[in-house]
Amino acid sequence: MNKVSRIAAVSFALVIATALAVAYSTPPNFSGARSRHDSVALDTDRVLIAGGHDSQGVGLDSSEIFRLSTQTWKTAPMAAKRAQPRLVKLDNGNVLAVGGITDGTPIAFAELFDTSTETWTAGPALIYPRTSGMTLTRLKSGLVLVTGGYIKPEGATSIEPTNKTELYDPVAGTFTEAAPMNQARAWHSATLLNDGRVFVIGYGNSEIYDPATNSWTTRAAPLNPGVAHTAHLLPDGKILFMGGSLQSNNATTYRSELYDPVTDTFSLTQSLMKEARQYHVSAELNGKIYVAGGTKPQGTGYFYHNSVEVYDPATKTWSLANPLGTARAAPAIAQLGTSLLVTGGNASQYQTLNSAEWIDEYTGPSELFPLRSYTPGTTTTNVAYHYAMGFHFRPTKSGQITSLGGLFQGTKKVKLFNKTTGQLLAEAWVNGNNGWSYTKITPVNVTALQSYTVAVYLAGSGGSYRSSFGYFPIVVGDIVIDGSTYASTSTDPNARPTNSVSTAIYGQADIGFVAGGTVPTPSPTATPIPTPAPTPAPTPVPTPTPVPTATPAPTPTPVPTPTPAPGTWSAINNPRTPLADYTTRCTQVNVEQSGNAADVRLEFTIYHTWFYALSATLSHNGVTRPVFNQGGFGSGSGTRGWTQWPVSGFYGSATGIWEFCVRDNDGFGDRGEIIQFGVHN
Repeated sequence: MNKVSRIAAVSFALVIATALAVAYSTPPNFSGARSRHDSVALDTDRVLIAGGHDSQGVGLDSSEIFRLSTQTWKTAPMAAKRAQPRLVKLDNGNVLAVGGITDGTPIAFAELFDTSTETWTAGPALIYPRTSGMTLTRLKSGLVLVTGGYIKPEGATSIEPTNKTELYDPVAGTFTEAAPMNQARAWHSATLLNDGRVFVIGYGNSEIYDPATNSWTTRAAPLNPGVAHTAHLLPDGKILFMGGSLQSNNATTYRSELYDPVTDTFSLTQSLMKEARQYHVSAELNGKIYVAGGTKPQGTGYFYHNSVEVYDPATKTWSLANPLGTARAAPAIAQLGTSLLVTGGNASQYQTLNSAEWIDEYTGPSELFPLRSYTPGTTTTNVAYHYAMGFHFRPTKSGQITSLGGLFQGTKKVKLFNKTTGQLLAEAWVNGNNGWSYTKITPVNVTALQSYTVAVYLAGSGGSYRSSFGYFPIVVGDIVIDGSTYASTSTDPNARPTNSVSTAIYGQADIGFVAGGTVPTPSPTATPIPTPAPTPAPTPVPTPTPVPTATPAPTPTPVPTPTPAPGTWSAINNPRTPLADYTTRCTQVNVEQSGNAADVRLEFTIYHTWFYALSATLSHNGVTRPVFNQGGFGSGSGTRGWTQWPVSGFYGSATGIWEFCVRDNDGFGDRGEIIQFGVHN
């Protein structure tokens, strides 16, 4: 099936909009749900997935082959249950599988998959059987380098990371011991360099293996050491590695770094990932790096990502693409033809998937649907309320609202408002089907950090609400959702929700947002009109002059266009960084715009069981300043947030990394987390 026919078969849960840059279709389900498996493309028509574990954590002794031309899966049994294997394609086209654990014992032998017969045979024994966390790298000689992972030393009762390495020779069919790494590693990465050497990073310093001398050389330490990241060689010879769990505090990170093997130096990418993630997958497609799925801590559990991000080596920046149809942690990914196939994974702690979906090539800015992209909470549909329901939000970048929609039954009217003035900016009839549905609108310009409201009038039937949504505010890509809102409307379809904020999303109205989009703007006024043409409101705007409102709210300093004024800068993230006794936890944002660092204002939200224990600092360009000392945040417990917290003592450019660190200064068992952090002027 070609790309055009795949796109035509898109799932009902996804909406393909005009600005969409990444398109997904739905291959058939495979027979056995699996997570923490591996996959590899056999040719341009077939992908092999193998091993992993089921929803009970039991290792699987099966593999499956997807054939693109027939849209079918075929099962191929394996010789051993391999819960967390690694696969590598050999020079002869066959596939080597290493690793896995059965009943607590590492699997001692490898397996070989014959691509012509589509069958497995038992391979040679490893010198050091490994359970998980190892890497396989096919060298330019055709040999395969196996590094690190977890082994169970003789006489030991538990597994531990190892520095042992070995080489597999496909011609001789044997493993031989290679020089050990300088330190033990697991859940690290190994990347083949252009000159044939192998760069390894994870757990402390990096190091490079030289096959010509069978030796390891210690190299520089990364700026943010960690594990469970992914890494790729870029066209310029540098290595990009991203995400994972930081070694310093075990926090999941959105950081991404570049390593230059010529200068032995690390640097941050021009922009950081939008989402913190570990147990994600990544792959290269036409020179760009795609990252999908994964998890991050949230409260006492984990948030499962369905988001997709794309790194462009030419600009050294990340872009948020349209989400996967299903959240997936620890899936597998492989390139098949001109697309990437994502398979399996965990949608939650207790749900392992047997589904797959496509990622097609990224071609430009994509449309973000923030509420659809954020999965936590319990959804109830077909409720009968005469309510206008929705949420308040702020874009972190100026851009355009290009669609209105949501999740409900029947045809409903969705409206977009300026939260501050109450002005109706756009409205659209949306035909819902208890799936996410959207209607394109004339693009509406929205300004960074200004507040807006989207709502759907339910008309007494077919509504949908989500409860147990979590802490507010939340950050989804370039949109900050400040909280939900509703208003009892009786039978008035023109009613607007109040400016009050609730802790659950009651009505699942949604927007389509494109960052950086522009259309011609009206002349500057005290209350700018977001579009130069009439909005699709019941009373069209006849000219580009402001629409009179019952209570006009002129701003003291009018914003002349929807693009931030010169010097306006901001960056925000949603780290969900846990706090505990006598620990310091830090989170960062990267300001890409230019501006004056002396104008900085903090925007942060913290949950804690005893605020009096906390102190915090802010750092930028080598300067660290106190935000508040112990007791300066007050006492009590709960969730608290500020949007305009000033910090003095900074100078120079605002561009670059800002780091916010919070310390719990007592040992009374208090707990909490940094929910959100941002800086702006």
